[in-house]
Amino acid sequence: MPWLGMLVFASGIVVVLVLRGPGWLGLGLLLSFVGGIWAVLALAHARITGSAREEQLSDSQMQALRDMLRQQRPPDEPPARS
Repeated sequence: MPWLGMLVFASGIVVVLVLRGPGWLGLGLLLSFVGGIWAVLALAHARITGSAREEQLSDSQMQALRDMLRQQRPPDEPPARS
């Protein structure tokens, strides 16, 4: 998907450089702006989803996490008074 945004950006630049006239200039600038934003957001989306973890833990992972937390928790003893 980011490649399509880059293609729209490049086509906007080509329109600005090749065609003459205020309408074409405006269209080319609009295409360049939209394509550039599109490409940047698509690249950021690909980067974020590529490094994201699963949203939920399985039952066995939850049980392992509970067991680990139970082992780390100190026993419930009242504090010593001096």
